[in-house]
Amino acid sequence: MIKIIPAKSGKRKDSGIILLIVLWLLVILSLIAIGLGRRTSVDFSLAKYGVGKLKADFTARAGLTYALEQISRDAQDSTTAAWDTLYQCGVKIEEGQVPEDIFKHAAVGEGYFDIQYSVAALDGTVNARYGLQDETAKINLNALNQVNFSVLKHLITFLGFEDGVANTVAAAVVDWVDADSDVTAAPHGAEDDDYMSLSKPYHCKNLPFDSLEELFLVKGMTSEIFATLKDYVTVYPKETDTLSINVNTAPEVVIRALGYSLPDSTADADRITRNIIAYRSGEDQEIFTADDRPVELIDPGKMGFTDSETGFLHNLRNRGLGLSSNYFRVNIRGVTEASLIKSDIEAVVSRENSERNSDVLFWRRK
Repeated sequence: MIKIIPAKSGKRKDSGIILLIVLWLLVILSLIAIGLGRRTSVDFSLAKYGVGKLKADFTARAGLTYALEQISRDAQDSTTAAWDTLYQCGVKIEEGQVPEDIFKHAAVGEGYFDIQYSVAALDGTVNARYGLQDETAKINLNALNQVNFSVLKHLITFLGFEDGVANTVAAAVVDWVDADSDVTAAPHGAEDDDYMSLSKPYHCKNLPFDSLEELFLVKGMTSEIFATLKDYVTVYPKETDTLSINVNTAPEVVIRALGYSLPDSTADADRITRNIIAYRSGEDQEIFTADDRPVELIDPGKMGFTDSETGFLHNLRNRGLGLSSNYFRVNIRGVTEASLIKSDIEAVVSRENSERNSDVLFWRRK
C-alpha cells in the first residue's frame, strides 16, 4: 500500500512567496516597459518636432533671402525704383502678376514660405496683404529735431491724446536723441537732470533710438500711447536728419500730421491730404489694388491740384515728403508642409547702399 506523504506547510509557503515576488517583478517590468515605451514615443515626437522646426526655420530664412533678391531686382529698374506704392512696394510686379504670385506659398524643398503682413480696417477686421511693409511710410524718431518735432506732436493728438501729453512726448523724443543738454519746448522736454531725479535714475541717451521699445524710457510715454503709436513711427534709418516720408505709402494720419507741422496750414493740410489719398488710390478708389498710382510731387498740376495746393505740396516736399523708399519691413512665415510646423521671422531691410543691394539691419524670430 502506497502512502502519500503531504508536503510540509513551510515549503508550500515559500513557493507562494516566490510566486508572488515573480508576479510583482513582472508587474514592475511591465510598468517599466510601458514607461520606456511612452518615453521613447515622447522623445520620438520631440525629435520629429525639432527636425520640423529646424526645416521651418531654414525655410523662413530662405524667404528672407528671396525678399532681398526681390528688393534688389526692383532697385535695378530705374522706372520702378523711382517710386513705391502700397501695392508695388519694394518689388517689381510684372504684367499679369499680382503680389500673391510673388509672395504666397513660395515653395522651398519640403515646405513653403509666405511674406505678408496684417492691416486693421476701420471696422476692426484684420486683412492680410502679401508683400513688404514700407518703413518710410512712418515718422522716423531719429530724424526729429527742434524744427520738425511738431509732426510727432500732431500725430499723437490725431491718435486721440491730449495736446499736453503730445507736446511732452514729442519734445522729450528730441531731447533723447540730440546731443545737447537744452530742454526742448520747456517744460515739456527732458534732459539728464529729469531722468536722474527719478526713483530709479538713468541718463538721457543723447543718441539715436535703437528700437521702438526704447520709447518707454522717454518722459511722458505710457503703454497706451505706445500701443497706439508704434505702427506709425520707426527708428530706421538711425543716422539721419531728414524725415523722408513716402507720400505714396504713408497712412492718411501721418500725411496730415506732416501738413499740420507747416505754419498756418490747418485747412490746406486736411483738404490736400484727402486729395492725395484719393489720387493715389486710382480709379477704383481702393487701396492695395493694381491701379494704385504714385503721387506727382514734381508737377502736382497733373493731378488737378490748384496753384496754392501745388505750393503746399512743394513745402511738404521740402519738409521730407518723397515718392520712394529704401527701408522695408519683411514678415516671413516658413512652413514644413508635411507637419505644418511654422517659423516666423521679422526683419528690416535697407537698399540704400551705392550698389542698391539689400542689407539686413535687424531680424528676429517671432
